[in-house]
Amino acid sequence: MSPRRRRPAAFPGVVAVALYLALAALTLRATGGATRPLYDGLAPPVPYRWVNPPKEFAAGNQKPESGSAEIPLGADGSEPGQAQTGEGQARLVLPAGVFPTSPGQTAVRIDITPLDPATVAPPPGGLAFQGNAYRFAAAYRPSGAAAAPVREANVLIRYPAAATALVRFAGSTWKEVPANDIPAGLQLLANSRELGIFVAVGPSLHGQFRTLLLVALSGGAAILALALGLYLRSRAARQRTSSRSRGGTRRGPPPQPTRSRPAGGARKRRRQ
Repeated sequence: MSPRRRRPAAFPGVVAVALYLALAALTLRATGGATRPLYDGLAPPVPYRWVNPPKEFAAGNQKPESGSAEIPLGADGSEPGQAQTGEGQARLVLPAGVFPTSPGQTAVRIDITPLDPATVAPPPGGLAFQGNAYRFAAAYRPSGAAAAPVREANVLIRYPAAATALVRFAGSTWKEVPANDIPAGLQLLANSRELGIFVAVGPSLHGQFRTLLLVALSGGAAILALALGLYLRSRAARQRTSSRSRGGTRRGPPPQPTRSRPAGGARKRRRQ
């Protein structure tokens, strides 16, 4: 009786990886933007609020909020403080002494305003805007004169799904600002001595989909190779088992043919 065929133990894992790659590709295509298939956090992030949302998110979009704060001035400059938008998508954290003192001024007012980055300037070559742009402005109180930082402040920008860099508008073009990515919060954090308009950027949708497609194809080829190897290994094992089963069965010697004697000889013996 032939041994029962068994499904390789790794087969469920192969199916799971294939489904993951397929769902990742479908998710990217359906959302119209870069997406993190797995989120490294304790809970999913709250929905992003767009100034000018993509059509996929227009129906449920809520307008982003602005933010402001007044930072008191002391003898050594501005005191520590921060300003952030109402929903927390942009924040400016100020260590002590970021703004210098000014005669007759008692505080520095920080204003954060969300903008559609497409109305400011085109994105850098090969990149796409990832969320809103935010204008950070500072002015002395009570005069209203512009206040310029003399020390670095922390600029924190949240992006909707995926970003690789933070850029600042430098009068006519965007200039990259060194920043650290915080994937768990979908945020970019930069130290900057200059204020102005900041926005997160990342690969364009076309480039992201092409990269994901290449990854999916490579993963699919690896899965097929793994599945073929498991199949051939299982088949070889079945053949060895079958060979041992046939070789271990003992068989008796073949039956010897019975020789018939001529009838004449028998009559001669009877006569004698």
